[in-house]
Amino acid sequence: MILKVLIVEDSDDDAQLLVHELRKSFSVTTKRVWTAKDMSDALAEKWDVVISDYYMPRFSGLEALNVLKKSGMDIPFIIVSGKIGEETAVEAMNSGVHDYIIKDNMARLAPAIKRELEEAAIREKHRESDEKLRKYREHLENLVRLRTSELTESNEKLKAELVEKETLLKEIHHRVKNNLQIILSLLHLARGIGSRNCGQVLEESENRIKAMALVHEALYKSENLSSLDMSAYVRAVTDNLMRSYRIQGCDVSILLDIDNFPISIDTAIPCGLIINELVSNSLKHAFSGRKKGTITVSVKADDALVRMVVKDDGAGFPKGIDYSKTESLGLQLVNSLASQISASLEADTTKGTNFTMTFRR
Repeated sequence: MILKVLIVEDSDDDAQLLVHELRKSFSVTTKRVWTAKDMSDALAEKWDVVISDYYMPRFSGLEALNVLKKSGMDIPFIIVSGKIGEETAVEAMNSGVHDYIIKDNMARLAPAIKRELEEAAIREKHRESDEKLRKYREHLENLVRLRTSELTESNEKLKAELVEKETLLKEIHHRVKNNLQIILSLLHLARGIGSRNCGQVLEESENRIKAMALVHEALYKSENLSSLDMSAYVRAVTDNLMRSYRIQGCDVSILLDIDNFPISIDTAIPCGLIINELVSNSLKHAFSGRKKGTITVSVKADDALVRMVVKDDGAGFPKGIDYSKTESLGLQLVNSLASQISASLEADTTKGTNFTMTFRR
């Protein structure tokens, strides 16, 4: 290893004597400077040790030490000088000089250099360790900040979901209460129709209640507790009716053309009950004496409106019956429920029956 030594010395003879002493123990390369500017320029290179005289006419050892400090480099700084007082030596050591050697005792120079190089290496390792610790601490702090941010965001999301669930629970309680009231009203209306047999009335009431229950069943399966899939709901209602009404000797099919869109519970229940009534009427009355029949249920939606059509290719309405003023409980419900969701309702009975209802989403 070649030792690079920066010598701050104005005397050429003393500098040569110093180099001679160094070469007894090291392979060295040296450079001599004796002004602040020359020293500052020389520190652009990397040096292993700086050896400086203490007293010089235009530059001092302490001034040289300050130049080294300003460079920010941690290089062993050793003063080699003639006899200096004890106070001066203490001042130099307190200022940051690593060691001082009296010129009459140059045998101390090599051991001092070796010791200071070892201590400089230790200081460098400490700096590297401190830098690694600083970076690791910074990394941990960043992780903590990130995790804290994620936890805060997660907590806010959980709070929002909790508020939503509490609101939905209140709405569900309210809707269950309303549904029970609807059931009571349906049973009350059915009780007033004295000419019908009890079994038929109960079957019709059961289908109406089932249409309402299917809303909650679909809602239970949905990820969104405030709305449900219209297509799946209508299919469930019509499947239930096909199981309930078994028409002997007639092959009846139900065709569905339903857009897949979410619909609120407050709108789904009236729609389901309307479909229940109209499809029930078709199954009971449209295909008497026929071997085949088709019922079509269509629900189409755009950004603003929903258009719902229930039609059959059956016998149609008897002449003289006004669907809006009939005594039929089912049609009374259809008109009432359409009004409940502010829907327009039109009927065409010239070829089979065709009910068209339009309402806002």
